[in-house]
This record gives sequence, C-alpha cells and structure tokens, in this order.
Amino acid sequence: VHITQGDRDGRAVMVSWVTASEPGSSTVLYGTAEHKRKFKAEGRVTYYKFYNYTSGFIHHCTLRHLQ
Repeated sequence: VHITQGDRDGRAVMVSWVTASEPGSSTVLYGTAEHKRKFKAEGRVTYYKFYNYTSGFIHHCTLRHLQ
C-alpha cells in the first residue's frame, strides 16, 4: 500500500495498491475509528504492458474531505 497527499489543501489522500492475479474491488472503507468506517470511496484500476511484461492490477482511490 502506498499513501500520498491527494489534494492541495491537505484534506485528501490517495491510496494505491497492486493485486497480482485479478482486479478485485477498488473500494476503500474509512472512518474515524476501526469500527466506525462510515465513509466509502470508489477508486479505479488499471494495468500496463511493456513488451512481454504485464503489470499487476494497479488500484488508485482518493479519500476526500478528511478532517
């Protein structure tokens, strides 16, 4: 998992991860505590090919309006 700043105001983060064999979901559940995940963000998935190489499935999801 890789986390980067997601906007100029510092109220969003972008979460990225790779899955090897199948795309799966790009949904992230989050909240203010472990058992209070009341927010959901839908991400996107992509992959790339370079000659004979095919990457894993690369997921990016931006969590916005953070406190």
